Amino acid sequence: MRVQIQHTELRPLIKEGYDKVYDAMTRLLAPEEMIFAKWEAGFGGILQWTLPKDYDWRPFTAADNYDKQAVVNEFMRLKEIGEKKLGTNERLKQAVYSIPSEASVYYAVTPDGVYHVMLTAWGYSFPAHAPITDIKWELPAESQDVTLQLIENGQPIANLPIDIRRPQFVLHHQLDANGEKYLGRLMPGSQVFIEVPSLSRDITLTVEPGKKLYTFDLTQKKQEIPPVVKADDKKEEEEQKDEEEEIVIRGNRTLSVQFIGIDGQPVAARTVTLTQANGSMTEVTTDDSGKIYLSDDDFATGTTVTAQIVDAPSMPKYAKAAFVVEANEDEYAIIFSENDTTDFWPKLLLGLLAVALSVFTIWGALEINLN
Repeated sequence: MRVQIQHTELRPLIKEGYDKVYDAMTRLLAPEEMIFAKWEAGFGGILQWTLPKDYDWRPFTAADNYDKQAVVNEFMRLKEIGEKKLGTNERLKQAVYSIPSEASVYYAVTPDGVYHVMLTAWGYSFPAHAPITDIKWELPAESQDVTLQLIENGQPIANLPIDIRRPQFVLHHQLDANGEKYLGRLMPGSQVFIEVPSLSRDITLTVEPGKKLYTFDLTQKKQEIPPVVKADDKKEEEEQKDEEEEIVIRGNRTLSVQFIGIDGQPVAARTVTLTQANGSMTEVTTDDSGKIYLSDDDFATGTTVTAQIVDAPSMPKYAKAAFVVEANEDEYAIIFSENDTTDFWPKLLLGLLAVALSVFTIWGALEINLN
């Protein structure tokens, strides 16, 4: 995945040379501590950061409380380790861990439940905004500690593997010696869906106000084995036929471009015009996640595309952004700040009128005093 920002919308914080600092950090930090995406200059004044292809990256701003809590904890842990290895230059250390906004933070989760954090646009800030030096997302005050405990025949089930189902992935964990697993701070009313693969059991934990420990008894009751009934051959054949006929229809739109504001929120339901170097123009509308989808038949590798979010009444205005369709890169994210240049001349005229009025007012006051 590639994240792009116009260089005119950023202010550099690193004075020692971006590439030089990046190379030094790759030597000083272990691979798992290197949370800085690779930087390179793009086409038309674009700055871009490429996220490793090893993981399925998600924007931090779209995460729920469960994921945000885990991402913040992992970021602070790695930052503390990294700052000890990067020497005594406090200004430089603060600069490299600074980002323009939380829209620059991405995370991924491995099947074993390990969270990975990656920073884009690190070492930069938006000119009109102070940089973010820590991801200081805070849990709501109503959140509370939640611990899961599983027992069997009145005893804790020690070291039992469990799975926690998240909206888009599954986390693999293991209970401790007391049969417990701390789930973090969660809001009352929220639910955690847990699977116990070895026992083929599903558990739904619903957080209750003031309750910290949730104990579930997995003692298996003896059941009579029902007589084996031979399945109807015709029914099996029909079910098999239905499975064979199930077809997953995939559209031919293989490229996705997401438009994001500096607040980290998607630029949703806005019309976008895409102009290629040959002059051909395509008009699309962003979905609720700020994304548009393009066919690789219409936008071939090497194509330069200029994106313009069409102005709309009472809606933020944005500058143009250009990107190049590259081989083996199907996802793009473009971060915008609001563009106030269209109001420059009206604002200038109003300012001149205000100055003129103040001059006449002062001159009139002087005349009265002189008289």
